[in-house]
Amino acid sequence: MKCIVFLEFVETDMAKIALKLQKYEEAKKKNPARYPDAIFPAHLMYEGLKGFAIWEGTEEQVTNKVAYELPEVQCTVVPIIDGRAFLKSYMEIKK
Repeated sequence: MKCIVFLEFVETDMAKIALKLQKYEEAKKKNPARYPDAIFPAHLMYEGLKGFAIWEGTEEQVTNKVAYELPEVQCTVVPIIDGRAFLKSYMEIKK
């Protein structure tokens, strides 16, 4: 499953966020199967403390990552699909 993840930083102390990111990287290195891959890593937006990322993984991996982010970062996960695959399926169904 691929998903776009909208991030909202509840914690405003960026040093705490950076430390948590370091700990996450260590946890992922020790057990890479537990967490999703970041196809497009977190990028921040100029509007407040918000960002987005694109992850790919199983529902369990995405759940683990969202749980890891709490409570410092709130995540809104939106599954995404390949437009070409969708159109191919659509055309087959409409035959």
